[in-house]
Amino acid sequence: MLNSLNLASYAISVDGIEDLIEVKAPYFALESLHFDVDGWLISKVPIQCKSTFEKTLMDVSEIGRHLAILGSCFGALANPVKSRHYYLACKADLTTFDNFVSDERPEFLYARTKAVFTNKRELVAEAELFDTVGEVAARLEVTYHVMKEKSFHRIYSGSIQDISPSIEGVNPYEKSIDVKVLMVNDQTLNATIGRVTPEMCLGHFDKVKALPVAIAAQCLLKSCCLFLRNLLGEDEAKFVLTSTELRAANLALAGQEVDIHVSLDGIEGDTYIVRSIAKNNLGEAVGEAVSYIKKAI
Repeated sequence: MLNSLNLASYAISVDGIEDLIEVKAPYFALESLHFDVDGWLISKVPIQCKSTFEKTLMDVSEIGRHLAILGSCFGALANPVKSRHYYLACKADLTTFDNFVSDERPEFLYARTKAVFTNKRELVAEAELFDTVGEVAARLEVTYHVMKEKSFHRIYSGSIQDISPSIEGVNPYEKSIDVKVLMVNDQTLNATIGRVTPEMCLGHFDKVKALPVAIAAQCLLKSCCLFLRNLLGEDEAKFVLTSTELRAANLALAGQEVDIHVSLDGIEGDTYIVRSIAKNNLGEAVGEAVSYIKKAI
């Protein structure tokens, strides 16, 4: 389908894309979407989240947010059925490179993606984030469950809300969700984010409010960093995530309580291998990851 287009001049309507993937502002923040001559979908990505835990160009959860949305945009454009679908990220593997480490954060960076349907219900996207001089700073592969609107609403019929909170002038994604530590020692940490509220999910599905997987991942990594600060005895330590394998089998819906458990899997040189899992009050895993983390120098 895309090969028949003049990719060099093919600019994308953001309004049309938002409707197809059911993700809107403020969660959707991509700008200047267009294809290049090689078929990559390129976007300008703003750096919004103010982190106190990572010494990097951008929080890794924000990489996940922007690049996963970018991949779903590619999928929506490639999908021959031009109606609303839900692109649910269920697996994400992220790798960062040395140039991702930074004391300063620019206002925006650029990213690109390509994606392919492995079948009509699964999309796999490969995406890259570039540093300020155009070198690849991070690479992400995302797998999505692709669901038609009718199927999604049937599964989540008990969570449909016709009224959405006002989003005018509000962007909850400019700061990380508060994580309350319940217990911590040298091997494990237990924490909670409490009840998921609709305000935590602005722009992430109109009728079924669900915590974005990238934001669940943010809570996992923040919990890992809190665990490592305690392990190191350094309350202000910052970190660099070099890689992570994230899985999300379920959505954390508004109204559910979410608790997090972190454990140390091992130490390899200066790298901490940390396992984390978030579960809702039904006992369902809404995010789990194995992360390789270094203390920033």
